Amino acid sequence: VSTWDWAGSDIYQVDSVTGDTTFIGTAEVNLHGLTYIDDTLYGYGDDNANVDDWIFDGNLYTIDESTGAASLVSTSGLGGEGAIAYNIDDGYAYQATGNSLVRWDLSTDSSTYLGSLTNIDISGLAYIGTTLYGVGGTFDSLYTIDTTTVTATQVGSLGIPVGNGNTGASVAGLTYDGSQLLMVTSTDDISSSASGGVYTINPLTGEATLNASLGSELLNEDIGGVATKINAVPVPAAVWLFGSGLIGLIGVARRKKA
Repeated sequence: VSTWDWAGSDIYQVDSVTGDTTFIGTAEVNLHGLTYIDDTLYGYGDDNANVDDWIFDGNLYTIDESTGAASLVSTSGLGGEGAIAYNIDDGYAYQATGNSLVRWDLSTDSSTYLGSLTNIDISGLAYIGTTLYGVGGTFDSLYTIDTTTVTATQVGSLGIPVGNGNTGASVAGLTYDGSQLLMVTSTDDISSSASGGVYTINPLTGEATLNASLGSELLNEDIGGVATKINAVPVPAAVWLFGSGLIGLIGVARRKKA
């Protein structure tokens, strides 16, 4: 996972079964979404240059798994915080910023605005096969998203509040680990009655089931992205970020503020 901060996002490894966290490094940029494309970790965010004006660049970065360092790939100029997911079938990465949908073509390092999803703010995206799933705080629900028609279809309620403040934690991201759909939530409000956690989402009903609360390093932190790396062959648990279905380590980016 990645955390959010004007000074740069911290990258953590999280065990999706226990919630235990391991610090990897700092990206030196603000990350709002994470995804794997083949074996490379990518992040969507900005370079902190215009943070005083709340202007976001809409940059795509590669992230070094061993250090957390970010390298610029391309800039969309569209700005805004956003979730991102890669479609292995068509070779594009899709990004949702609020209700806007953007497609990234990594063969040309370019992006295309596709349109807006009506009355739905998406905070997390993940592909299962060729189906794009999204979660958001508008109706606390899971959706399937058609990138051709730019429409979202509600699957069902998560069964938990994912708004802000005292009513619930915010959706930090959505990811598929090769066997299950996972959602990470966070709250940066120390007075909130909610806490961050790792949930399994039923893709048929939308129901969210808590796996584990996040470790102490990520309590009351604003998490800005989630990704899992799926290996064809299971590897030892010590290897960072994998979704073999055995232990289920996921990468998160914590969004710091100072």
